[in-house]
Amino acid sequence: MDPPFGSNIFYADSSLLWDAWLGAETDQAAEIVVNQRRVRTAGGKDLDLYGDLMAQAFSEAARILRPGGRAVLAFSNTDDRVWTEVQDALSDAGLETHNVHVLDKGQPSIKGVKGQLGQERVTRLDLILTLAHRSRPRQERTKAPAAFIDASLKRALNESVTAPDHVYSAVLRDVLQSDFSTTDVTIASIERRRAALASNAVPAGALPDFVAGYLSSGTLPISTNPATPDTPPPARLVSGSRNTALYSAHSYHTKVPPEAIQPFIDHFTRPGDV
Repeated sequence: MDPPFGSNIFYADSSLLWDAWLGAETDQAAEIVVNQRRVRTAGGKDLDLYGDLMAQAFSEAARILRPGGRAVLAFSNTDDRVWTEVQDALSDAGLETHNVHVLDKGQPSIKGVKGQLGQERVTRLDLILTLAHRSRPRQERTKAPAAFIDASLKRALNESVTAPDHVYSAVLRDVLQSDFSTTDVTIASIERRRAALASNAVPAGALPDFVAGYLSSGTLPISTNPATPDTPPPARLVSGSRNTALYSAHSYHTKVPPEAIQPFIDHFTRPGDV
């Protein structure tokens, strides 16, 4: 299925030359597009009526879809309200989304060209939704959590997706596939979140302050040994380890085991040293 994308393109108007060549006339009033420049009696439609007509079309597709079968919907829009109407229309028709993929047709539409030229904030990419008869009770959709949007955004960036419309389409794909509401999922909102994540990122090449984790504001321990020993410990080995006192001194910061710490302090320090 490849229905009209909201108000992106008025196909009946675009068919005028074809109609003249074929000697036919398309009923423009019957076209399922959002067109508020026309009055309702002349085929004008608002977003609510567009959603109702889409639900009727999807219901017919669901009626003829065999049990266990799959239907494919190609759709694109950057208005979250249009996507919400499509989601509701699919649910009203008894269909659910199983998988969503991003489709780059290579040759953009006139809308896509305007997006590439920066004349409009639109995407040149389509989304392909794989649909099936609903297998679970219908539930009210909720907005995607901020953490979900952030994770999807980071995943897209890690996959070397950089163009704003492509990043938006990748996030929208995840939102649709997880059956969250598309409310507030727009190119502008995704770009704002992308900028916020970038401002909080650690600059490339920066090293974290790993020393801070080892510092303590508490009082350092003080040896209780009354005097410096005149002779080394009688035993060369500390019970339960392979460490000699010399070995402990050599590897104090990395390898000294807990049972060797006290003999090390007693032998190599004076009262008040630590």
